[in-house]
Amino acid sequence: MKVIGIVGGIASGKSFYTDIFESEGAVTFKADEVAHDVLNERTIKEKIRQRWGDEIINDNGTVNRPKLAQIVFQGTEDSDMERLYLESLIYPPLKKRFERFLDECESNDVYYIILDAAMLLEASWDKMCDAIVFIDTPEEIRLERAKTTRGWTEAEFRAREASQFSIKKKKKRCQFTLDGLAKKEDAVKAVEELLKRV
Repeated sequence: MKVIGIVGGIASGKSFYTDIFESEGAVTFKADEVAHDVLNERTIKEKIRQRWGDEIINDNGTVNRPKLAQIVFQGTEDSDMERLYLESLIYPPLKKRFERFLDECESNDVYYIILDAAMLLEASWDKMCDAIVFIDTPEEIRLERAKTTRGWTEAEFRAREASQFSIKKKKKRCQFTLDGLAKKEDAVKAVEELLKRV
């Protein structure tokens, strides 16, 4: 079983490539989506409430993620400290869920696992990967995508990027690079070749 990490800047096209990997038989662990579920685990939610107050909890009892993002993604020293605290809550149970996911995949004879995690390198999850792929997309394209598909402002985009490793550092840590602007046909060929090499 091979674990392939997939990283890149915000809105670089990781989901586009994840879909292609899946069409080639891979199974994906989407860490960011699972993290949303982890946020609402009872013990973690209570610690979030204690840290940031009742207003961080929605009327239906779930964590208000937009409000939480406003606290932890401001690009300031204070917000960085709050983000690190949040990560200290989320990463351990998230890693346990990934380990359970790997066990299930192994039981089902899955060969390729794609680990899609925005903070993969920052959380040192690269140690669990057999290879890491960088999706290379120009910043101006990524910014435009973030504005149109996520409704972010440029300030929000910059703040989120500032919370992660630099693009240069991410790229340096990866063994493979895929073109974030590639046409579907070319992207499929690139993924097929990458899987052969892995």
